[in-house]
Amino acid sequence: MQVGLFIGKFNPPHLGHISSILQAHAMCDTLYVCVCANSAEEQDKSVIPGKTRKMWLSQEFQPYAQIKVIRIDEANIPAYPNGWVQFASLVKAQIQHTITICFGGEEKYRDGFKTHFNASYTLIDPLRKRNTISSTLIKQNPTLHFNFICKSARPHFTKKVLVCGTESCGKTVLTMKLAQIFNTNWSEEVGRYYSERYLGFDEEAYSDSDFVRICSLQIENDILKINGANKICFFDTDAVITQYYAEMYQGHCVQAIETFVNPDKFDLVLIMTPQVKWVDDGLRFLGEQEKRETKN
Repeated sequence: MQVGLFIGKFNPPHLGHISSILQAHAMCDTLYVCVCANSAEEQDKSVIPGKTRKMWLSQEFQPYAQIKVIRIDEANIPAYPNGWVQFASLVKAQIQHTITICFGGEEKYRDGFKTHFNASYTLIDPLRKRNTISSTLIKQNPTLHFNFICKSARPHFTKKVLVCGTESCGKTVLTMKLAQIFNTNWSEEVGRYYSERYLGFDEEAYSDSDFVRICSLQIENDILKINGANKICFFDTDAVITQYYAEMYQGHCVQAIETFVNPDKFDLVLIMTPQVKWVDDGLRFLGEQEKRETKN
């Protein structure tokens, strides 16, 4: 049985990686894709965790039962080329089969794989004639190279813009128009229609748990929209806004909502002031300009 090993950082994984891994898969009965990571470096928020990169590749290759994705933490072993013995030991501890063939894009790894895995070594597109993209280029300008990022990783690099403000200030219309201009998605405020869908328009029926549920539904909707976005995604609400309305209706903050607040979620926040005429649509109650400005 031919058991293959394909090693890389995949930071981030791109279409060149996908193409090469599938080519390697065609030469094996089983292929192990090894994500190399360093947990010590992941204290820096700018570093994409190895667990995340492993998850992205697992999503990409989920249809292939013969492709197994593993992660190796290199934090406690010497840096290449001095850590071959320890690295090979970590890999073999996770793989139940004997590796017979290894794959890579650089000739310099051949002797290491032969010595420490007793396996043959096959180069795949070493000159990058077929796949000219690289993780380095993507990290330098993710927006420019967005279409080369594998689909599972694109939400991480999607720019997220929140448009917020008090009711009837035009934020929903602006969010929708921005999404159309940029040919992408926007995530609407699910809480706006919650009483209609679940409470029969009876806003007196709101409970603390309803506002927590609104936060949960909003996150699900946000994820759905981000996953299909084109480089940028727009939002017209977040958990802070939900907390604002919870306090308005309930007379107090709902502590559980704080777990949904993520100050790192958005790349840009646009705050709109109430400069347009208030419109009564049956769901609004802050019509007086003084209240609008106070609650903004």
